[in-house]
Amino acid sequence: MAFAILDVYSVSIILPNTYPSQLPVVYEVGGRLPRKPDHHINPDGSACVMIPDDRWRCFSIGAPFLDYLDGPLHNFFLSQTSFSETGTWPFGQWEHGVKGIYEYYQCLIGIKDNLTVCRFLQILAKNNLKKHYDCPCASGKIIKHCCLNKIRDLRGKVSIEVATKARLQLCQARIFYERSRLR
Repeated sequence: MAFAILDVYSVSIILPNTYPSQLPVVYEVGGRLPRKPDHHINPDGSACVMIPDDRWRCFSIGAPFLDYLDGPLHNFFLSQTSFSETGTWPFGQWEHGVKGIYEYYQCLIGIKDNLTVCRFLQILAKNNLKKHYDCPCASGKIIKHCCLNKIRDLRGKVSIEVATKARLQLCQARIFYERSRLR
């Protein structure tokens, strides 16, 4: 099968000391991409290739590095080329920061409410699932009689560490927001 080269980017890829637990850090070094969040470039110049929470789906821990190059990294730069030509992201996009974390988990869980996202993350961040706890969906039922299967499915995708980190980021942002509202 022949492949056509659509575009070429110059990149630098750094593998952190904690790789493969931590994702590679990618920089577009050719100066083609503006260093702006709406182009998924962080202020330090690193590329926001993917939401780390979504790693289970497209580049699981232990997967060969080539899978990262052929999957998330390829799609990132293909999206950049498409966006520059059409103004749209072919694979969709998540917002940056806290907004993106909420969007991601709303989609993953199948809900629209930020508070419910926090309640699900609280359950996912626990070492043991207590089926007699109130269900995080706020139905008034206990987990055992409500979202048990959904939570089990989510636990297979979102590790305790990832859920804890996401919950912490959301809690810190909420505290900051509430403090700024009081001023």
